[in-house]
Amino acid sequence: MTVLDIRGTHGSGKSWIMHWLLKEYDHVDIVDDTGHIGYHLIEFDAALLGKYKTDCGGCDSIKTADEVVHRVRLFAKQYRHVLLEGILVSHTFKRYSDLANELSEYGYVFFFLNTSLKKCIARVQSRRFRKGNVKPFNPTHLTHDWRQIWRNVRKKCTAAGHDVVVLDRRNPLPRIVGVLKNAVG
Repeated sequence: MTVLDIRGTHGSGKSWIMHWLLKEYDHVDIVDDTGHIGYHLIEFDAALLGKYKTDCGGCDSIKTADEVVHRVRLFAKQYRHVLLEGILVSHTFKRYSDLANELSEYGYVFFFLNTSLKKCIARVQSRRFRKGNVKPFNPTHLTHDWRQIWRNVRKKCTAAGHDVVVLDRRNPLPRIVGVLKNAVG
C-alpha cells in the first residue's frame, strides 16, 4: 500500500495527472452519507481524494484539512493506494509530515512536479482565458507559491527523512503508474 501525495503550484499539472488516470482507467465514485468523496481506480485498487468535475479539484474540493487527513486515513485502510493532491495540500508541511509518519507502515511518498515557473504561469493564464477571464494576470502570488513549494516544502520533506520523488513534468505518468502497479516509490 502506498499513499501518493502529489505536489506542485498552480498550473504544475497535479490535477492533470488525476484527470488522466480517471480518463484512462475504469473507476467508480466513492460515496458516503455526505455524497461523493473520491474515486476508486479499479485496476489499481486506488482511491483518489476529492472531485474532478473541473480543471482543478482533488483536495481543494474538500472543505477542511482535517477532512483531507481523515479521508487519507480511512482510504488507507480500505484501498491498496491513496492519491491526493491540491494547492492547499502542496503548501503544507507539518500536517502531512505527521501523517506520513503515522502511515509509514503503508508507505507514503511525496511527489513534487518540477514544472518550471514560466510553464505554470502560462498554464494558469490559459486556464483563466478559457474561463473567459481576460483581466491581466499578476503572477506575484503564483511565483511565491512556486518558490514555497519547490524550495521550502520539498526540502523540509527531504530533511524529515520522507520518501521524496521529483516528477519530470514532461512525462510524470510512467512514474505514477509504475508505483500504482508495483507499490514502490
